[in-house]
Amino acid sequence: MKIVSFILLLSIAIHGYSFELAENEWIVDGVVFLSAKDAENSIRDGSKVYLGPGMFSEGISINHDDVLISGSDNTHFVDAVVNRKATFVVNGDNVTIENIECSGVAVRDNNGACVRQQGKNLTLSNVYFHDSQQGVLSGKDTGRLLVQFSRLERLGLKGRAHGIYSANDELIIRHSTIINAKDQGHEVKSRAKKTVISSSVIGSVDSNNSRAVDIPNGGELSVTNSVVFQGASTVNRQLFGYGLETMARARQHRIRLDNNIFILERPNANEFLALPKSADQAIELTVIDNAIIGQNIIDIAQHKQFNTVYETRAEARMSPGIPDISTLPALRLLKAL
Repeated sequence: MKIVSFILLLSIAIHGYSFELAENEWIVDGVVFLSAKDAENSIRDGSKVYLGPGMFSEGISINHDDVLISGSDNTHFVDAVVNRKATFVVNGDNVTIENIECSGVAVRDNNGACVRQQGKNLTLSNVYFHDSQQGVLSGKDTGRLLVQFSRLERLGLKGRAHGIYSANDELIIRHSTIINAKDQGHEVKSRAKKTVISSSVIGSVDSNNSRAVDIPNGGELSVTNSVVFQGASTVNRQLFGYGLETMARARQHRIRLDNNIFILERPNANEFLALPKSADQAIELTVIDNAIIGQNIIDIAQHKQFNTVYETRAEARMSPGIPDISTLPALRLLKAL
């Protein structure tokens, strides 16, 4: 938690405040509140909101623009729901939420989220969302969603709630871990026009997730310098799904998977990248410089030329667990010997 403390102190120093955060305390623009509702009512455009440590049972709606919400060590929202939607319902534009843990979110509609994005351009940094119906749910026409330096795990419900469910114009995930979606949820489901994943870990070790990454309406998909995988208990044979619901018009359909480690370890047939059987729009496809590990991958032949392929971890000299992307050069070299 040292990183969290450093980020918090840096934020306070930048904005000119000098105070210590007490347990379960809200500080909005330098004013202390002990009630979530009072804190919410005091937020204005450009407000800086800091939270002390402790367990918080009430969330808030953020109805103004350019707001910062920043937690401290062990700021944990548990079973906190606003308007039967989420812990944080973000209606304002250009909001940042950082240094927050959130769990236990459940609503009657089965899509309760730690964050519900309804405004434009949301940044989530150094958050830990887990054991809820959904991590992040964004609506249409919400601009950009940026998730960075964060961990999301054990999220999903009935195949309809997911770790991240995005309908943004652009979804960016970087330096993050999104794992072990449950109850046939995807780790990432993105209807965004553009989805960019870099330097991240996405997939299931032992949960009954569905696809690691699902892009149901096509668009631009870029995955680089990342580890994407499925485990033995993964329900869906497809690691990636692309355009399997509809191929949205008026958008470019482009896939680039470059410099990643992909692991498919279901005991039966597997499919690396599932594309629509028939599409009236061309898909520009680039899959290069990846290491792909797995048996019974039905579409592997078309990817062997520009990637390094192993049937088993033993062949790749890979130990159990989630590999580090730094091992990719060694995986390439081993196959070349």
